[in-house]
Amino acid sequence: MSENVAYETLTLSHPFMFGKIAMDKTYCQIILSSLLNEEIHLDDDPIREKFIQIKSESKFIRLDLFAKDTQSQVYNAEMQNLSKNSEKQSELPKRSRYYQSLIDAELLDSGIHYRFLNKSYVIFICTFDPFDEGLYRYTFQNRCDEIPELTLGDECIKIFYNTKGDLTNAPEKTRAFLEYLESQKISNKDMETLNNAVSTGVLNEEWRAEYMIMHIHDMDMMEEGRIDGISQGLYLGEKKNTLTLIQKKIAKSKSLEQIAEELEEDISSLQPLYDLVIKNPEKTVDELLGL
Repeated sequence: MSENVAYETLTLSHPFMFGKIAMDKTYCQIILSSLLNEEIHLDDDPIREKFIQIKSESKFIRLDLFAKDTQSQVYNAEMQNLSKNSEKQSELPKRSRYYQSLIDAELLDSGIHYRFLNKSYVIFICTFDPFDEGLYRYTFQNRCDEIPELTLGDECIKIFYNTKGDLTNAPEKTRAFLEYLESQKISNKDMETLNNAVSTGVLNEEWRAEYMIMHIHDMDMMEEGRIDGISQGLYLGEKKNTLTLIQKKIAKSKSLEQIAEELEEDISSLQPLYDLVIKNPEKTVDELLGL
């Protein structure tokens, strides 16, 4: 997650809001079609925050957006904001490599031939110039050094968009989307549709509670100085336990103040979890956590 930002000020360029909006099939198709300048028709609803981890001891990834179209092409799109940590920017190329490898490993079930690997796009939408060359789009495919026009044909495409790049030669749809991300400029009906979705999103109290929970988690992990598979498991286990206790106490008509006192926790830290349970009385703990 990017730097701490008040929920009511979130725009589509924030990873959380981007992920929530892109969960909707219609909005996701607008986003992908605008970026790639071609009509994208998805096969099913996109998946937000898809976790992939091949081995328990390996580094997991959490995808902002994962989708598959009617031609079985897969898309991973990540919103990347400028960070105070310069390493986050410099590591983007290798992050794209790692993301692609894990996505391929998950797509190819045991015993399936390599030729059935889906054509895939790993997309980073950056609100800064990741390569300092001024372009609005940087596209990478594997090519032969000796014969540059010879591509490997592995159907693996990595694209980095730059909202601050020169949009002079950008297709109209792509320009409109990147301008909207950069300055909230609305220049076509698709951007108006996305803007309305964001306006509705900032009023969604369930999303607000989820955002607060995620921010607390990220702050905890930053303080510990590590985010890995083990810490993710500990975090989920702790939150599942707390949510379970809150559910039981709410069922006994306990107030937030009473619950905080009994659990020996600050009211402010329990408020997002309490609100989440109150607004979703029929959901299980796993459903509340999106598992």
